[in-house]
Amino acid sequence: FFFFFFSKLFFIYLRMMALRNEGGGSRVLSAEEVVKQHPFDMSAWEVILNFAQSCSGTEFRPHFESYLKQFPTAATIWKSYISRELELKNYDDAKALFKRCLGTCPNAGLWNLYMEYLLQIDISDNDLKKAYEISINTLNGDVDAGPIWKKYIDFLKSKIADGGLYSQSVVDTRKAFQRSLSQSHRGNDEIWKQYLQWEEKISQKILLKNRKVFGSVHTTTNAITQKLVRMSAGLNKGLPSMPPSFANGFTEAQKKIWESILVFEKKNPLKLSKDVEVIDRVLLVFKQYLLCFNRYPNLWHDVITYLLSQAKELQTKGDLPLAQEMSKKAEIFFKGAMDACPQDHILHFSFADFLETQGRSAEAKELYKSLAEQSDDPTLIYIQWIKHARRTDGLAAARNVFKIAVSDKRTGPEVFTASAHIELCSSGDGAMISKRIFNRGMKNETFASTLSFVIAYLSFMENTGDVENTRALFETVIAKLPAGECAPIWERYIAFESLVGDLQSVLKLEERRFSQLRDLEVEKAGNVNISTSETTTMDHLVTRFSFGDLLPCPRENLASLVSEEKLSELDGSSRGDIKFSTSTASASQSQSTAKSTTAKFPLPSLSQLTPFRPFADDDAVLLVRTPLVAKFLKDLPPPYSWDGEDVDVDALMAYIKQSNIENVETKAKEMTTSLLENNVGVNYLINQLLHSFPFQKKGHTTLTPFFTSLCFV
Repeated sequence: FFFFFFSKLFFIYLRMMALRNEGGGSRVLSAEEVVKQHPFDMSAWEVILNFAQSCSGTEFRPHFESYLKQFPTAATIWKSYISRELELKNYDDAKALFKRCLGTCPNAGLWNLYMEYLLQIDISDNDLKKAYEISINTLNGDVDAGPIWKKYIDFLKSKIADGGLYSQSVVDTRKAFQRSLSQSHRGNDEIWKQYLQWEEKISQKILLKNRKVFGSVHTTTNAITQKLVRMSAGLNKGLPSMPPSFANGFTEAQKKIWESILVFEKKNPLKLSKDVEVIDRVLLVFKQYLLCFNRYPNLWHDVITYLLSQAKELQTKGDLPLAQEMSKKAEIFFKGAMDACPQDHILHFSFADFLETQGRSAEAKELYKSLAEQSDDPTLIYIQWIKHARRTDGLAAARNVFKIAVSDKRTGPEVFTASAHIELCSSGDGAMISKRIFNRGMKNETFASTLSFVIAYLSFMENTGDVENTRALFETVIAKLPAGECAPIWERYIAFESLVGDLQSVLKLEERRFSQLRDLEVEKAGNVNISTSETTTMDHLVTRFSFGDLLPCPRENLASLVSEEKLSELDGSSRGDIKFSTSTASASQSQSTAKSTTAKFPLPSLSQLTPFRPFADDDAVLLVRTPLVAKFLKDLPPPYSWDGEDVDVDALMAYIKQSNIENVETKAKEMTTSLLENNVGVNYLINQLLHSFPFQKKGHTTLTPFFTSLCFV
């Protein structure tokens, strides 16, 4: 492994010499084209950011802006962007950037840069003091806030004038020292030593008193700090926020670290007496967590749930002002969640429910209206809006929303089903109104051919007791639907007829189904002499004599009596449950039950399967992965992340064997330093390596994962 690793570093080192003088213009143009099609391609963004860092003048701005438009919570990139502006002494531009990011990015490095910026411009001592107070309040509980505390205390110490032991400047400095000592940050030890030295010069009497009091405070906070530092080991607070679909082993490990810190802070390790102090520390962790994972709806839900639970608890304690403050903060997080996850309507619906509980139905109505206007498929939005209108303003309001939904051509048939169900349960003549709603939906040819809507209508009619109209509906549906989609309708029709009709009518329906099935098979096979096997006939009998989970034969005999399709259907079916439902389970029954097919024979355990790899001497050698190798392979990027040329492994191995590397440790350090100084995109680097060494091979597709993994090592 080390031989491969250092060999690869050696290859990279050689290429770095060539890359130093190579222009990056063409690379960044290609990267910009890539991110237009794939906005979360981090290799392309890496090329863009590296190019931005090398730009002269103000040419870096559009590159930083494009990145921050895609990742607005990337605090480390905001810091790099503003640092470039400060290097050019563009203080007005830096100020504008600070206004854009400080309110949403509680990052210690970014706030520390802000305080450095304030020291470079003309600002009054009073304003500077206020800025320090805002920064330390924002980062209350951050283990990385030590440098800001130190600067704040140094600033206060520098303003002490001859005013006696109890002058305001001395009091402010002492309070700052003591407040800092009660906070968990990495600079706690150093500030404790500075405080003892400073207090010794100011007052020996106060020193003797406070050494004991704040000594114990320092000991406690220092222990908490060390524990937080250990828990935060490996945490990357500058991780770009990616959607959940891009999750991998690294991001999951990062989430576990954040979750462990949250659990720790919720336990109030510092034993703070005020509820608001505990809540603020927990909220800071949530906010910093969201900087890296703000596209995860469940995380937004967690922080909102936490705030609402705290508001309820505070209300129980009688602290109504603080409870209202927590409720307002929850609303702010709701709005942030909807901005960060615009496609996850679950957060929008939750906010509408929140507004409803607050008695703000008009605002909830506007939210639903806005969502419906912006959505490509507003069906579910209209359904939730109808339910909300019925709860808050009554059945008449729900009907008005239904009219709006029906007039919208984007609306699906589910709106008719939901509205019919609401009418059935909410009004005296609900059955008649529900039937009218379904009939109106059936007038739409698209809806009349939608299996889920048809089955919902049939389910409703079966429970009305109107046998003749139910039969007529079955006949209408069978006539309109394609023959290949009628199987679940026939099943339901026969089951219904067996409950309300005579035997002859059931047999006639089975003959019609058989005839349609045979015609369909003839059409597919093109053979008029095609016959149907005995198991198909047995399928019909089992269907006729079953009810719900009750079968007319022992379940263990089914495999020898019915077809595999029927066996799969019976494994999870519940045909006897004939009731009006908005569920589309019956429509997709054959698909869902196919996933849980009962096997006819015992199957091997695929978890015990060990892959083998044949070699040139035709000896099949088992490729057994040790836990270390398995973890290593799991952490590697997926093969599809490499889109360059393929390699000839034999030529690559021969090249490595011929390489003579001496003084490995020294050269490895040199190569690593060079790599860091010449940071380029991974895909671009690998592509350059492929063009430089004699192991590329066109069309050798099976070797791409191997070379990709080796290069990422």
